[in-house]
Order: sequence, then C-alpha cells, then structure tokens
Amino acid sequence: MTLLEHDAVIAAASRLLHDASLKELYVQVGDANEFYAVIDHQKQTDECCWEGCCLALSVTSSGENASHEYHIIGQVFQCNECDDKQHSYFAIQQSRPGDCLHTLADADGYSAIATSGCVDVMALLLNIGSITTLEQAARLANK
Repeated sequence: MTLLEHDAVIAAASRLLHDASLKELYVQVGDANEFYAVIDHQKQTDECCWEGCCLALSVTSSGENASHEYHIIGQVFQCNECDDKQHSYFAIQQSRPGDCLHTLADADGYSAIATSGCVDVMALLLNIGSITTLEQAARLANK
C-alpha cells in the first residue's frame, strides 16, 4: 500500500489527528526545517457511503535553539447518505518551541468542517497559527 492509496491517506490523517506526537510528526516530515501540507481527500466506498479527510499541517522553525512549532487542523469522516448517518473526528493541535503537542479543540461524532461541497483547506493552512477554536476553523473552511 502506498501513501496515496485511500486507506493509507485516511490512516495517516487519523493518526495525526488522534494520536499525534512530535515523534509521529517527525516520522511523517523527517528533519525538515519548514514543512507545509494540505490534504483534501474523499472516496465513495459504496453506493451510499463516503469516507474522507481534510487536514492542514505546518512545521516551522522558530529560530530558538533550532526548535520547531507544529500545527495540525483537520477532520476525518465517514457518512452514509442512505440512512443520513455520519461520524467525524475534528481536532486542532499545536506545539510551541520545546513543548509537546497539545489538543486545543476537538469534536467527536459530528462534522465541524463540511463533508461535501467546497472546503477551503488552504485557508486553514494560511491561518493555522491563529486558529484555536472549532468555530474559527469552521468559519474559514466551510464555503
């Protein structure tokens, strides 16, 4: 399985949002001083079901002792249009230089970010350092 296959994309996004540690991020981005990523992916898994994720990630060098700041905002979701059921997990995580990763906000069970239509994941990335609440993320992403 390659990273660009559906199951691998969903698994990587889920790991980053649920269990992300600085070690996990290091595995994903290596020793890059600056790293930015946007994932916007979904796939129809059967006649009525969709599964996907959207995620913005930044790793920036703070210049202080060669430490980094990490920011992750995103959501993984599954929805069934036939019975109108869905499950989502949304999270905002960040670390400051020399600190561990902290969850600033999360929501389990409902979608903070739209699961269909236009989602502006790039707006999340461009504002990633200032987004601290679910409402701010939803306002920027849901178009």
